[in-house]
Amino acid sequence: MKSRLAACALIFTIFFAGPLLYAQTAVDDENWDIDSMFDESEDGETGDTEKEIAGGRKAEDAEGRPSSPANVLNDFLQRKGFTFDASFSLYGGLNPGWTEAPWHWEDTYNPGGETEFTPNAGVGMTGTLSLDFQLSDILRIKNGFSFSYPAFAFIVSEFFMDYNFLNHAYFRAGKTVINWGQSRNYTFTNLPARLPLDNPGGDSYLVKADIPIGIGGLQFLVLTRPGFMQDPTSPGIKEMAYGTKYNAATRWVDMDLGLFFHKAMPLRSFLSLKTTVLDTEFYTDLMYAVQYDSEMPMDFWERNRGAFGIGAARDFFGEKISLNLEYFYNQDKENIYYSEKDEFSEAEVSSYIIGSNAAVNLVLRPIDFKNLRIFAQCLYSFEEKSAWLTPGISIEPIKHISVYLGSRMALGGKESAYYLSNADNLNRPFSFAFLITVSGDYSLGHYD
Repeated sequence: MKSRLAACALIFTIFFAGPLLYAQTAVDDENWDIDSMFDESEDGETGDTEKEIAGGRKAEDAEGRPSSPANVLNDFLQRKGFTFDASFSLYGGLNPGWTEAPWHWEDTYNPGGETEFTPNAGVGMTGTLSLDFQLSDILRIKNGFSFSYPAFAFIVSEFFMDYNFLNHAYFRAGKTVINWGQSRNYTFTNLPARLPLDNPGGDSYLVKADIPIGIGGLQFLVLTRPGFMQDPTSPGIKEMAYGTKYNAATRWVDMDLGLFFHKAMPLRSFLSLKTTVLDTEFYTDLMYAVQYDSEMPMDFWERNRGAFGIGAARDFFGEKISLNLEYFYNQDKENIYYSEKDEFSEAEVSSYIIGSNAAVNLVLRPIDFKNLRIFAQCLYSFEEKSAWLTPGISIEPIKHISVYLGSRMALGGKESAYYLSNADNLNRPFSFAFLITVSGDYSLGHYD
């Protein structure tokens, strides 16, 4: 029975691929979450290599055609030596906010307009160290560490091994991050980030194998998290999640097709397509979830769920304006997922709103002065008639110094989704942020 459901899920996903395989080739991936608006520098260390291996972002050969994952990895793994990276950031600022948005201060069910003002302020420092060793032409080891003040927390951010098996399979094992799907706002097809209900999650530990097939390839994945395991030092087979993904890239379209399974979650499959037409990138994601456990009492629509999204992104006037539009429809009720910690946000467990949603991202660079950027992100739920709006401005007045001024606000009724649960660190529906950072990095490498 389980094998039949798995086959049905895969066939369902393939069914949607055919009509969309006539578009143009894809452009480079770029994350459009609000954190990436704060920092547009391309890290590239792990993420870019990851996508090249998996057949996501493609390098090009001398004739401008996409290179195969095998060639990308061969070029990367032939070097012998090491790279040492170090970075430092000191930040300080103000983050005042209110427990009620100003337009609700005089509501009749909030007598006297009573609300609480929280004048948050803080200072902190973070430092990171990364050691990347190419031990031979087939073996690579990477370690990443970070530490911070005032908590003085020491974290192993990544620790993994890459192994080239006879140029036919490329293995990665350890603590690292993997990303599936194309959406820049609602990453619902990033199935490895999914969690069972009421699960605390945690950073991912995985083993994956990438097998190049033409301009693309096949990926096999075994993944677990601390929240999946009763004993983190000895995880059981049933505490693992399993996935597979196939990538096919042509001059017209870049396609990903995959399955992901964990015993405590529905079986999920996904399809992602990306293309470029007239300098505009178009992408679409589809996801199908089926509750494979026939003993659970459910009707047809409870047992079979899904979601889809479609988006477009384009730069105008020599990248002075960047615009991203996206629509997302969600009927996957068990959509709990884990977000990794980054420079501006702590790791957290979140979920997507059911029904129709839309997102708009806008970045303006009106003048070429001190990396000045004006940006805004708006997430809107049609069902809840609720929005989460994040406008801001950033500038780098002096080398190594960045200044950010922004706001976060929930629009809609006091009982709406974004008003009750949002991305503010204290879950406030209205707040401001003024942040100054002093940061720098250094890299040293030696290769034979």
